[in-house]
Amino acid sequence: MKCSILEFCQLCANYSSMLRKHFRSYQELISYSSKTFYGDQLQAIKIRGVPLDDVIRFDLVEVGDAKVTNRTNDAEAQFILDRILDLLEEEEPPTVGVITPFREQQTLLSKKLLSHARGADMQDKLRLRS
Repeated sequence: MKCSILEFCQLCANYSSMLRKHFRSYQELISYSSKTFYGDQLQAIKIRGVPLDDVIRFDLVEVGDAKVTNRTNDAEAQFILDRILDLLEEEEPPTVGVITPFREQQTLLSKKLLSHARGADMQDKLRLRS
């Protein structure tokens, strides 16, 4: 076998069509696919209701003496816990999502957040799930 089934079908095709407009994702998310697969021709149509800075934020966390391994970081976990506790004090707390590329960090965060005295509030008010 010299090529995949997909490559074979592409070689045999007498017609191809590409997306021009993408309605289900924001430009920041679809830009990689647009550049990589569509030659920057894919246009994201989804309208953002609030500015991007109000949706996502990046903070630098000082590690100090906190325990850090190649896949966990206690300083980051504590920082996230502190921010979530701040959000619980808001009159109308937002829905919260925490993204981490490492399963071990997700496990550490789940234990730290959901075993906290206000863990049930985090689940109820912020819709936080492990």
